[in-house]
Amino acid sequence: MVTRNSGFSGISSRLRVLRKTQGLSYAALGRLAGVSNAMVMYIETGQTVPGLEIVSKLAHALGVDARWFAFGNPAPERHSTQFLGTPESDSIQMICDLQAILRQGSGTIDDTFKYLDPLGAAQWCRLLEEKAFAALVEAVPMQEAASAIAKLVGRQPVDILGLGAGTARHELGLVNRFLARQHSDIRLLLLDISHALLSLASRNATARLPVQRNVPLLCVLGNFHSLPMYSHLFEGQGPRCKVVCMFGYTFANLENELRFVEKNLAWLPADSLLLLDVPMVFAPASSPSEVEQRDPALSEQRPSEWRHRVEEFLTGPIRRYADGVLEVTMTKSLDNRATIVPGSYTVNHSAAVRFADRPSGHFFMGYTKRYEVTGLAKSLQALGWNFVSHWPYASNTNMLCLFQRAKPAPKRGRTAKAQASLK
Repeated sequence: MVTRNSGFSGISSRLRVLRKTQGLSYAALGRLAGVSNAMVMYIETGQTVPGLEIVSKLAHALGVDARWFAFGNPAPERHSTQFLGTPESDSIQMICDLQAILRQGSGTIDDTFKYLDPLGAAQWCRLLEEKAFAALVEAVPMQEAASAIAKLVGRQPVDILGLGAGTARHELGLVNRFLARQHSDIRLLLLDISHALLSLASRNATARLPVQRNVPLLCVLGNFHSLPMYSHLFEGQGPRCKVVCMFGYTFANLENELRFVEKNLAWLPADSLLLLDVPMVFAPASSPSEVEQRDPALSEQRPSEWRHRVEEFLTGPIRRYADGVLEVTMTKSLDNRATIVPGSYTVNHSAAVRFADRPSGHFFMGYTKRYEVTGLAKSLQALGWNFVSHWPYASNTNMLCLFQRAKPAPKRGRTAKAQASLK
């Protein structure tokens, strides 16, 4: 029954915020609550005021207190947030290391240097706003991945751990989809080397997570290459299922991604999940001429604004911290010498620098690797991570891949052998 009651003032705005932050359409929320999608739309747009029965159904579907949902009272508690630093987060020392490399006139500009200062973080955020790049980010199939993860996790407590989390856009989307499924015990753990981006991620969490659910948030400022040293920070009370996420180009930019998984994720228990967001091959790695023609990074098929902002971000450390820079020229090349996953290939990024008062320099700016799903699945399975599923997106240019850590094989001691002989 629909009633008119001024006490419900503000319910439309609360419904709008909750529905959008949990990634629900009118129809999806209607199905969860057992009401029509039209009713949800009418309430949200202020065309009708719901009765107590409908308020209760919607509040239950959204996982919030019905009294607060109806009247905005009592005020919900804010999320509990912790912000921790690690010894590897010494930005002053890292800047000194970067300047030493630049003074040599050649070397490798590691990805960590590109996010260090607020200007680098701002350039990354501007890239995220570029129209074509933003469309790629928006297309990540989070709903499909969240559904698959939810089936594996069940009702056990869950930790979403974002490595190289950046603004935490997708990690927050994953958490909100779990909340929409009425998952009652979930934590969000974020790790990044950039103080500016991690602070932004924390603010985004405050804005996007329903405060009524009080999702604990832990932000750790550190280098994920040293993850085992402080993995204890991510432990909780009792067993919790870890869902480790590496979105964007985080995994594809690693020098040796398999060694990273083997060494830095070794502390994770069996049944932990690994969600990787990676670019796909545009042509078989065995056909380099075809790769160079079809890969947009090598054939310059991407929009000019995309290319400009990528180069601005990649060369930012050189322009900001090297003295006497007159010109920086970026080049890309196909180089499979860095490829360790079968079926994949690598796009190298290099920068030639012309200085005012010394010889020209040359710096290696990093990798972007493209993957074929079978080769990636077999490589991780050899490390004890079983392939679960994958979801191509953006016209098969990228994919989300889900893996689950296998249980260790039982030791076949004398007792096990004796039992086997009796069968």
